[in-house]
Amino acid sequence: MMALYLFIAFGVLFLYSTLLIYLAFLWLNSPEFITNTQYKCKTIVSVVISARNEAVNISNCLEDLIAQNYPSSLFEIIVVDDSSEDNTVEILDLFSEKHKENIKIIKLNEISPTRIGKKAAIVEAVKIAKGNLIVTTDADCRFNENWLHSIVSFYESNNYKVIIGPVAFNEERSLFSKMQSVEFMGLIGITASFCFFNRPIMCNGANFIYEKNLFEKLKTYSKNKAASGDDIFLLLDAKANEPKGSIGFLKSREAIVYTKPNKSFSDFFMQRKRWASKASAYKDFDAVFTSLLVFVCNSLIVITLVLSIFSFKFVLYTILMLLIKSIVDFIFLYVVSGFFSLRKYFWLFLPEQFFYVIYVVLTGLLSQFGKYTWKNRQFF
Repeated sequence: MMALYLFIAFGVLFLYSTLLIYLAFLWLNSPEFITNTQYKCKTIVSVVISARNEAVNISNCLEDLIAQNYPSSLFEIIVVDDSSEDNTVEILDLFSEKHKENIKIIKLNEISPTRIGKKAAIVEAVKIAKGNLIVTTDADCRFNENWLHSIVSFYESNNYKVIIGPVAFNEERSLFSKMQSVEFMGLIGITASFCFFNRPIMCNGANFIYEKNLFEKLKTYSKNKAASGDDIFLLLDAKANEPKGSIGFLKSREAIVYTKPNKSFSDFFMQRKRWASKASAYKDFDAVFTSLLVFVCNSLIVITLVLSIFSFKFVLYTILMLLIKSIVDFIFLYVVSGFFSLRKYFWLFLPEQFFYVIYVVLTGLLSQFGKYTWKNRQFF
């Protein structure tokens, strides 16, 4: 019985390791897109933001967007207030008055008091968007001045209908936030590498781009009622219904969107629980297989550790499994970290590894039960 268990455990670890090494290879062999700031873009862009209780962040976000190195006649900013309970609306109104030509404000509770959430906000924004290209981001994000120029020049140079942009953390002041940066960088690296493989499985709504007519054609949000997942379900719907090669990852440093790490473990756990809660609704084979592989691989390490209570041999097996996984993870993260300039945090790699194994198992299990809180709302 023990031999069968070890065969399964190390077999799963072998699959995980092989996949991650291949993804590292794909990252290395995918060139970085260099933005030519002299290139004259032609596409009209609508930047869409769903904001709820973002009074602390929204001013910086809008200031960065107004300062974009992109013709003001070719882009607009549509901010949808999702029933904020702070003074987000007052700040939005001030910006809208000052920049009437570029900023539109939608108050979701005035359009439909019963509809809430980011999906409803995006649907209303797209309805009035004048742009051929929808660029979604979040109210707590910051941007390089060439962010839009990089996105559009990449879009106009390719035939992609959907573009996944890179996201990273900034303002990493605490030890915990620095650990989050390393872990989050790995998620974005995996996102990119699967896309280079023409089998995208993830994206991040902080930097997600798609054609307006594709959004209107797919009607993803009317088909999927999950509280979360405005980004990934649209991505997977496009993957299932559009020709292969319609989705690209923008590997450009100037296109990186910066957001804040979670301040506390409870916030972090709720965010990851929210992300993991979507997994049960996945119908895409690649997404389901990868999610299960990561969860099972980490679960087997935890199970092997528990079994060490009964036999010292399992202590050795746990160490060996952790060692193999850590080496493979380190290789992948090291390869990706050059792009994000995060090798300065690699001294946190080992403690982050132990933390990662535990939280993946916990969030994977608990996300399928009970509720989670997000933006002062409870979801089931």
